[in-house]
Amino acid sequence: MSRSVSKIIQPRGEVKSISVAVLVDGTYKKEKGKTTYAPRSEEDIKKYRELLMGAIGYNKERGDQIIIENVPFETGVEELPPAKIDFLKIGMSIVKYLIPLAVVVLLILFVIKPIVEALKAPVIRKMPEGVIPARGAPTVAAEPEEIIQEDVLEMVKKDPRRASMILKEWLAE
Repeated sequence: MSRSVSKIIQPRGEVKSISVAVLVDGTYKKEKGKTTYAPRSEEDIKKYRELLMGAIGYNKERGDQIIIENVPFETGVEELPPAKIDFLKIGMSIVKYLIPLAVVVLLILFVIKPIVEALKAPVIRKMPEGVIPARGAPTVAAEPEEIIQEDVLEMVKKDPRRASMILKEWLAE
């Protein structure tokens, strides 16, 4: 016995028909503070229909439907009055940050700066009791600054190695 088997394969996702409904809002005109609604013209609706037909691949034989309605949309949004700027609130929020900043600046100027300057000032020490300063020898405090600079330059020229060792010791401290 002979038998024949046939399979019919249909493509998946076949579109049987397309139905599209579009709601189109009209235009609004403001006159004397009042907004009035004006529906779209038939010519506009016809343009929208043609545009939609091209976009969906309209096929009348397939049974496709396109419905376009002209309906006023409710905005539901009322115009709000312009926002009032609360300068007091803004000022208070600025002051909230400026007060701590001012305290820090005053603390630096009147407390920390004098302490740092006092620490930088040269310390004058008293000589221990019973020690007599050498006579005729000029003291460092008695010499003007220019003489000290000249003496230092002369010492560096005479013995640069010793001067560099002294600088290294100072930097190490």
